[in-house]
Amino acid sequence: MPARSIHRFGASDRLYRGARAASLADLAAGEVALFGLARDEAAARAIRDASWFAADRGPAVALADLGDAVAPAAAISAAISPRHALACLMGGDGDDAAAVALNAAPDATILLSARLDACPRLPAGRLLAIGTHDLLPAASMRAWLAAGGAVVAATGPGTLAARVRTALDAVAAARSVAVILDLGAVDAGHAAASGIANVGGMGALDVVETMAAIASSLRVVAMAVTGLEPERDPRGHGEILAAEAIAIAAASLRAQGTT
Repeated sequence: MPARSIHRFGASDRLYRGARAASLADLAAGEVALFGLARDEAAARAIRDASWFAADRGPAVALADLGDAVAPAAAISAAISPRHALACLMGGDGDDAAAVALNAAPDATILLSARLDACPRLPAGRLLAIGTHDLLPAASMRAWLAAGGAVVAATGPGTLAARVRTALDAVAAARSVAVILDLGAVDAGHAAASGIANVGGMGALDVVETMAAIASSLRVVAMAVTGLEPERDPRGHGEILAAEAIAIAAASLRAQGTT
């Protein structure tokens, strides 16, 4: 389905709320560099639109919207990092998200997803997956554990928020983190914005609380939102959730520091 057919709010060239139109050449140190991919234009446009309707998460560092890139995510994020800006990918797939995380060189990468194979190319450093189900492909589980990864399942004893806080304590020594939010982690009853028919996954509040816990505990140095298929979600809940997650990460940078 063409991107403009599902563009909901009418401003086809709208930027992410609070962002300035930017290019790689004029990025400033400490800015959050938001960008989409031309081949996944629908996802980036939907998140930009939803940012104007998502909850206000407080003051953020400067936001720079680079638009939708024809170049691969790996090339764009590699160009962002030397400028000491923070790459934030809106859309793309697991390989794109992994490239953004890898180029940021974080101490740890946190994957919010229902499946470990949502990020087939594992970034370096500590790995934590949140929101998975108990039934996982054996090969991806072995690869994840072999890389030293930990897993917090969507279901289990106690609340998800409490288990997430316990897991974050285990990576407390990490000074920086890259976050990959795969919208497939969200229960389809909350946001049917993914090709994964996820029943029993994270609720919208689970995602917001998890992002807030991450942002208050660790310095986010890169973020990628992947798995968003807005044409599957006529209510637009998935893109609003994605925009809120980005806003939480950006707001945290002012408190945590950007260097």
